[in-house]
Amino acid sequence: MIKIYLAGATGQLGEYLKFKIKKKKKYKLFDTKIDLSKKKSFLFLKKINPDLIINCAGLSSVEECELNYKKALRLNYLIPKNLNNYCIKENKYLIHFSTDHLYDSFNNTEKDVRLLNNYAKSKFRGEKTVDISKFLVLRINFFGHYKKKKGLLNWIYKSNKSKKTINLYNNIFFSPLYIKTVFEILLKIIKLKKPGIYNFGSNKGISKSEFAKFVIKLKKFKINYKEIKYENKKNLIKRPKNMVMNVKKFEKTFKLKLPNIRKEIYKINEKL
Repeated sequence: MIKIYLAGATGQLGEYLKFKIKKKKKYKLFDTKIDLSKKKSFLFLKKINPDLIINCAGLSSVEECELNYKKALRLNYLIPKNLNNYCIKENKYLIHFSTDHLYDSFNNTEKDVRLLNNYAKSKFRGEKTVDISKFLVLRINFFGHYKKKKGLLNWIYKSNKSKKTINLYNNIFFSPLYIKTVFEILLKIIKLKKPGIYNFGSNKGISKSEFAKFVIKLKKFKINYKEIKYENKKNLIKRPKNMVMNVKKFEKTFKLKLPNIRKEIYKINEKL
């Protein structure tokens, strides 16, 4: 039996992974919430002695990271740093989830980093603390409507219950995976223990407006919307407009074909 410690099990991705991994008999999952920014908390990890640590912990609110960079660093930088040091010392394997928010150009490869705000800066600093000759960093965007009612998909669902006209950005592009796909592929690559930094998203990207319109049509929602362009204004937090990830490196290394974004959207009708 493989013992896994899941950090950040109360977040949207972490909560879903917890739900799914606990159903697999070959894994024993630990998800006790501890303050991983403090080294003394690692006495608990020594006690349970996991074979693998999956890190979903961090501060994902772009607004909160901008207002409190110190907190952003504590959660997005110190946690992966401490986990990396622990895993090296105890000879464990680490999978660290990062973000596509590090990008803002066309068909981004792993080298095309452009940091526009404190969220991106703190996540990138966290990545840099992970020894990628030993451990795995996955830059990811995902969608899904599990218990944590957050994200673009859930916003579309909520908008269906409202009669208000919503704005859809037609100049912001991304390449997310369905949350169920993330779990299914993760199970395939865990046993390989490959190191490195990889883009982990859908094959080909889509604008957020096209994504929303696709969901609206698929679910037969009656939502009034207006397509507009997002502009980075001086008094607002700067956000990337093109986060589409080139996933060729991941596909070549793991010998897995990542799905097309439109096929991923169809999966929202599947049972989670």
